[in-house]
Amino acid sequence: MILAAIIGVLFYRAAVQHELNKALWVIIGILSYFAGQFIAGFIIGIVSPGLLDDTLSMIVVGLISGIIAVGVTYWMLLNTAKKNVIQKEKEQKDLIDNF
Repeated sequence: MILAAIIGVLFYRAAVQHELNKALWVIIGILSYFAGQFIAGFIIGIVSPGLLDDTLSMIVVGLISGIIAVGVTYWMLLNTAKKNVIQKEKEQKDLIDNF
C-alpha cells in the first residue's frame, strides 16, 4: 500500500504540472499498478500454475508488472498533456486569426 501511495503522489504531481485532472490521474495511476499485477498473475496462472506456489517469484513478477503498467500509464499521461498543449495552441491561433 505504501507503493500505491507513492504512485498516487507522483501522478498527482505530474497532473498538476501538466494541468490535468488530478484526482482522475491519481486513481488511474494506482489502478494501473494493481491491474498490472492482476494481469501478470492471471497469465502466470494459465501458463505455469506451479509458479503460483513460489511466493518470492510472484512478488517479484507482481512488482515488475505493476511498475511496467504504471510506466505505460505515465506515458499516456504525458501524451494526453501534449495533445492538450497542441489543442490550446490551436485554439489560441484560431482566436487570433478571427480578429
